[in-house]
Amino acid sequence: MIQQTSILSFIDLPPTEELKLRILDCLAKHKGGLTDSEIMAEIGQQWDKLEPRVRRHELAKEGRIAYFKQRKCKVSGRAAVVWVLVRK
Repeated sequence: MIQQTSILSFIDLPPTEELKLRILDCLAKHKGGLTDSEIMAEIGQQWDKLEPRVRRHELAKEGRIAYFKQRKCKVSGRAAVVWVLVRK
């Protein structure tokens, strides 16, 4: 049986392509790149939700964003991977 909270969480998520575009737009505005937590904070998603990280992973596999470096995340304060937009 699916929990009511699971159904509400699913309904609350933006469509997949819209979320990908929001991530790409966010990275386009930050030439130095952002961490997952910074991306999520910037686009107004909860940092603990899996959905934005899954979409970010898909964008990386598609070659639209890439690993840049590691640095201290401004949101979590921990070492994290920084992602940048791939310009073609």
